[in-house]
Amino acid sequence: MTKPSLSIVVPVYNTEKYLRRCMDSIMNQTLQDIEIIIVDDGSKDSTFEIAKSYEAKDCRVKALTKVNGGQGIARNYGVEHSSGEYILFVDSDDLISSGYISKAVAEMERDSEVKVVTCRGEFFDGRTGSWRLKTYTQKRLAQLNVF
Repeated sequence: MTKPSLSIVVPVYNTEKYLRRCMDSIMNQTLQDIEIIIVDDGSKDSTFEIAKSYEAKDCRVKALTKVNGGQGIARNYGVEHSSGEYILFVDSDDLISSGYISKAVAEMERDSEVKVVTCRGEFFDGRTGSWRLKTYTQKRLAQLNVF
């Protein structure tokens, strides 16, 4: 198996309500050279069973489980099990547009100085409007690392 362009790490904890929509948005990407690592952080609902169903359907998906330790630890666990050239974190209650990953990878490959790519977000599921990350500097990223 060749190294994928991108590893998508999806930390999950009791998100059975959202996980299918999130995963469907990931699976419908125009860039298919990806691996998806779902890290269940000790869910008490059917979240891990949903993750396993995606793993059974698509060889690009890995469903992992671990003792609850928090989102940051789950993300790090996913990174440890990743093999992609780039890493993308997608929270289990997020949706991404079908062309997002191909555009992000193209931007990273266009300029070797680019180290982080972000985007504008739109609220859904009852909320409206845009959600934007603040402009990042190296110092800001080190202090307030949302990634």
